[in-house]
Amino acid sequence: MTPQQLQQLQQLLQRAETRTKSGDHAEARLRFLKILDYVPDNPDLLFAAGNAARHCGLFEEAVKQFRLATEIRTGFFAALCNLGASLKAVQRYEEAIKPLQQAAALQPDHLALSMQLADLYLKTGKPDKAREVLERAAQVAPDNPEILCGLGNCALTRKNLSEAKAFYHRALQLKPDHGDAHYNLGTIMREWKHLDEAVSCFRNAVRFKPGTTAPLVDLGETLQLLGETDESETVFRQALSVDPHCDLAVHNLLVSMQ
Repeated sequence: MTPQQLQQLQQLLQRAETRTKSGDHAEARLRFLKILDYVPDNPDLLFAAGNAARHCGLFEEAVKQFRLATEIRTGFFAALCNLGASLKAVQRYEEAIKPLQQAAALQPDHLALSMQLADLYLKTGKPDKAREVLERAAQVAPDNPEILCGLGNCALTRKNLSEAKAFYHRALQLKPDHGDAHYNLGTIMREWKHLDEAVSCFRNAVRFKPGTTAPLVDLGETLQLLGETDESETVFRQALSVDPHCDLAVHNLLVSMQ
């Protein structure tokens, strides 16, 4: 590489880093890719390019860059984490587990990583493995509401509703605005036919999880079971304002209007 080319690359790198800091990830991505044409085996540049692609929603491209970075540099913790997260973003859940396991081996007390890995185990039908990860995390942070909610999710997956309820209650004692805990507690209450309590839980979930349709749909369906047709229609319309393509909201609204 000539001195002139080296100077050009240094300028490109400076501009790419400036774009990244300013939040212009699309332009930063183009500059990082240009640099990689000249130095394709630099793990730090691959990581930076992967991050830019991820911020642009180009997760498959990000997967490629992060994977190469981890292959070149053994034990690249941040790249392993981002590889797992990018694979998860495109619903390649089984593949996402391995890099996150490798990252967890490097930093076993990393709580956010433990939560990610446990969530993947649940998504791939491995609640016992998820519980194992979360119980180890709970030894480090026994009063972490996210871990407690995750343990509740494991119990819920295994249909152990009483145990799940206890975990969600503990999570809510520590974090009263935990939307997922309210929502999952609502599903338990409805399963037990405690419909008024379920409605209360789903209302809290709607409050603390704005912009999501699941709590709205479940609230509307529970109100239907209670005979509150007018309010259920309002709730289903609210769900459709969040997501006009929410099939469950459309179906339930049509049923309620018959």
